[in-house]
Amino acid sequence: MSHTCSSQGSNGSSLDGTGRFPEKRRNRRRILDAAKRNNLTGHFLWVGSDSWGSKISPVVQQEQVAEGAITILPKRTSVDAFDRYFKSRSLSNNRRNVWFAEFWEENFGCKLGMHGKKPGSPKKCTGRTQVN
Repeated sequence: MSHTCSSQGSNGSSLDGTGRFPEKRRNRRRILDAAKRNNLTGHFLWVGSDSWGSKISPVVQQEQVAEGAITILPKRTSVDAFDRYFKSRSLSNNRRNVWFAEFWEENFGCKLGMHGKKPGSPKKCTGRTQVN
């Protein structure tokens, strides 16, 4: 008997149906880790959204557990004006978007604020990086 598990991608919706918004990437990996650790490879039918369908990072080193997953990737088209606008965004000119700091940290593998100064923490974000 197979069980179905679903995970939504970039919007961070709850994986466990509680309505909470868990940390996206880490929790997806934890679910796959738990299935692997408990010898449940092949037990679940994984259904994932855009993040699973367009990137390898959600399943890196978990390929065997995630094998056979059904992923959904909506058809996308580029909007040149938006691309130009988005690529012009930086830490100094994008304060109104409350999610931009999280995007910046995840995209550039750094931490904003004091956390980046602590030993063992990711590097501190600088304003010199650009979205491309």
